Amino acid sequence: MKLITKFPSVLTYSVETNIAPKVRYLAEELGLGWDGAVKVIAKYPSVLGFNAEHNLAPKVRYLAEELGLGRDGAAKLITTFPIVLELSVDRKLRPTLRFVENNFPNTSLTVTMHLATYSLAGRLVPRVRLLQRWGGADSTKKVHVESACISVLLA
Repeated sequence: MKLITKFPSVLTYSVETNIAPKVRYLAEELGLGWDGAVKVIAKYPSVLGFNAEHNLAPKVRYLAEELGLGRDGAAKLITTFPIVLELSVDRKLRPTLRFVENNFPNTSLTVTMHLATYSLAGRLVPRVRLLQRWGGADSTKKVHVESACISVLLA
């Protein structure tokens, strides 16, 4: 019932042509197993609206190969943070990861993925630039500014 409440359009989907291919992809191709696939869909039912070949597979390849997580690491990240499947590799993930890596090299991938859900130009860059101006060139201040940036960006 929660799935229908969160994502009522699922009632219009064909089990054979729409739902089953996504569940099969998550369970078998990504390696989540049936229980893992159900958990991802329960957390983020919009995944049922994605095309496995054109939407899901490229994101999984990016996570597994470009980020070096491997299939198991990509599966773990997607299980924890399924909204990553909605984010464009070229417009959201890659630019945000590059920005965070350049400005906060020790930031965890989980925090970076969370930051990727925000607008890079509209939220992340302006806040970081402002906080960097406050920190100046003082290296002690810089460490505090980096922590403050992450806190402000996640607030």
